[in-house]
Amino acid sequence: MTSLAASDFGIDITSQRDLLATLERHIKQSIAHQRYIALVTCQIHEFRELKVAHGYNFANQVIRETYERLEDIARESSCIFRTGPCEFALILPFLASPSIAEIAANKICNTLREVYAIDSHSLHLEPKLGVAVSGEEAIDTGSLALLSEEALLKAKYSADFFVINHCDTLSQQDEDLDSAMWKAVESSDFELFLQPQLCLKSANCISFESLIRWQHEGAYISPEKFITRAEKTELIHPLTKWTINNALRQLANLPSKLKKLGTSVNISGACFSQDVLVSQVASAIEIWGVEPSKLTLEVTETVFMEDLSRTHDICAELRDNIGVKISIDDFGTGFSTFESFKHISADELKIDKSFVQGIMTDPQDKHIVQCMIDLAKGTGLETVVEGVESLEMLRELSKMGADIGQGYFIAKPFSEHHQQNWLETKARSLRAMLKITPYN
Repeated sequence: MTSLAASDFGIDITSQRDLLATLERHIKQSIAHQRYIALVTCQIHEFRELKVAHGYNFANQVIRETYERLEDIARESSCIFRTGPCEFALILPFLASPSIAEIAANKICNTLREVYAIDSHSLHLEPKLGVAVSGEEAIDTGSLALLSEEALLKAKYSADFFVINHCDTLSQQDEDLDSAMWKAVESSDFELFLQPQLCLKSANCISFESLIRWQHEGAYISPEKFITRAEKTELIHPLTKWTINNALRQLANLPSKLKKLGTSVNISGACFSQDVLVSQVASAIEIWGVEPSKLTLEVTETVFMEDLSRTHDICAELRDNIGVKISIDDFGTGFSTFESFKHISADELKIDKSFVQGIMTDPQDKHIVQCMIDLAKGTGLETVVEGVESLEMLRELSKMGADIGQGYFIAKPFSEHHQQNWLETKARSLRAMLKITPYN
């Protein structure tokens, strides 16, 4: 396929250097006049499809009209830049208040969503905008441009048409972490770790919990730390998409003798705030060709309790229409009632390790876990017990009727590259300890 030159559409693509030079001049002027400045990065979402469907000349007219519409909004044409085949940057200098940036973003979206009448076609385009707004402290051009690009990336995974990053709303540490994470998303700079889940009757590994890990500047960042930050931004959506796709990729690449294995992925409550989870799961299953029932999505009991109706509807769609399994994670910590529990659409109940760890020494903990196992059996759910840390505990849970075990005694999470070695060595030794013959 022949690539397009920068001027194929009549409006040259601006170099990054020219954009930053102009932005620096406007930042200095805005600071001198004690005003704010915003940088808007705008992308026409369906542009590539239009180019393929209608040709270069048609796409040329779309670009020209988009540019002209932005000109009507900008204070001066020197503030508009074409930064890619379907991307524009718009500098908004001398703002009296940061809130004006939101007004401008709404105006840009409404303007670009108006009908494009080109040749005999009437088009409705969906723009996505990333907006970065300066704060009380001075900001350099590179940081403002990066925040705008990050906001655009967030908007792509959001139901909204635009996302705004305010430069002074984050601590420098959080801002640096967010910037590093967005770069990591673009370069897929994450790893997949696996923790085995063992059938307590056969001692066979039947599944792996897939856990996202991130090594930054030579050290692993705590998942709790970077996922917590991701949940406060739209980053949680691309992170979830990455994890689901790589968990299924790992399954799809297993040798035929291991095709019975499944995988589970933790789903953040923040993923239920947008209508993208179902499409992400469906798309990943289609791409990797994995049997849907091999994928289990773990949703904490607390998430169900926060919005039972919405979470139930989404989980029901995932189970009934797509065919994946749903696990109630961290069970016992979310304070659900029996009335709410019966409305949870799930296949599996995962008992939190805080209860499991005491079963060998505390009769009350053992009684509570037994009640949870009985509750699951009575409602047709499988039970997974976390925190298995000894052979004695594993045997006791098996006697109590638990179905699946997971914990450091079985294995700590390890890189996916060590999966087959673990299956051929540690998994066999576990079966030997329990004196169970593996199935063929």
